[in-house]
Amino acid sequence: VSVQQMMWMNMMSNMMGNGCCGGGCGCGGCGCCGGFGKKGGGGGSGKLAPVKGVGKVGAGKMGKAMGPMVSGEIRYENPMHAMLAVMSLNGTPFKGTTIMCGFDELSGDQSKIWISGLPAGTNKQELRNHFANCGPVAFAALK
Repeated sequence: VSVQQMMWMNMMSNMMGNGCCGGGCGCGGCGCCGGFGKKGGGGGSGKLAPVKGVGKVGAGKMGKAMGPMVSGEIRYENPMHAMLAVMSLNGTPFKGTTIMCGFDELSGDQSKIWISGLPAGTNKQELRNHFANCGPVAFAALK
C-alpha cells in the first residue's frame, strides 16, 4: 500500500466514522494499519497469510461455500472509488459468501481492484451493481 493510498484510506475511514476502519467493516483493522486482525478478514480464525499490498489477512474459514468460487475484477472511473470499495466491501457478504477484495498492484492509476470468493453463477452485471455502490464502474469482469 502506497503512502498516498494510506492517506486516502485514512481520510475515507474518518469520513465513514470512528477513524481507521470505522465504517463498520468489523475486520479488526485495515491494510493501512498492518492487517485485518487476528480473526481474519473473512470472519474465520486461522493462520495469517501474507497478501502483497494489504498487510496480513487472516486465512480463516470463509463460511460455508455454495460450490465452486470464481474471482473478478472491477475498474473504477476514479481511483478514490476503488479505495472506498476495498475499505467498505472487503470481507462483506455477497450472495451467501464472504468476498475479499484488494488493489491490483499492476494498475498504474490504482483504479482496478480484484475480487475473490464470488460464488459460481455470479454474472458481470451482479458484480457491477454490487460495486457501483462505491462509485461509477468503468469495467467489470469475471475470471
